[in-house]
Amino acid sequence: MNKQLFIITLVCLIGAGIFLIQKNKYNLHQDDSVTFRQYADCRSKSTSIFADGPACTRDESFKKAFDNYQIYNDNNTQCDIFQDYVNQVQESKDYNNALLNKNDLYENCFANEKIRAIANSNECFFKNYYAPRILICGGLDKYAYPPYTSFDIKQ
Repeated sequence: MNKQLFIITLVCLIGAGIFLIQKNKYNLHQDDSVTFRQYADCRSKSTSIFADGPACTRDESFKKAFDNYQIYNDNNTQCDIFQDYVNQVQESKDYNNALLNKNDLYENCFANEKIRAIANSNECFFKNYYAPRILICGGLDKYAYPPYTSFDIKQ
């Protein structure tokens, strides 16, 4: 009898553990709740790096990182797909409800491995443009911190 009770208890604990693990996995994907309105509000609160940014934003290495970032995005088919979605949202004018990262479109464009490598090539670009304006305003905070970057944005 004690052996049966032990086995039933063990099976229940394992089942509860699996349930909790699956629940946590699901919740990790619930960080995509930034709307277009929230994104625009966040971006509007950021200072212009070109007019008001720190001195490092005028360095050639910053400009090169920024140019590489722009060139890559201009030629990235994932960004074309995201732009099509942006156009749909603009037509509907549903900025308060439309999710920025619907179906991971924003993330696939602005936070894929290649674009993160470009952003991580220059500390000034990462800390003053990419992390605050693209990642944090876009709800992709996880990429603004290690292990995705070696830079500390908590200045």
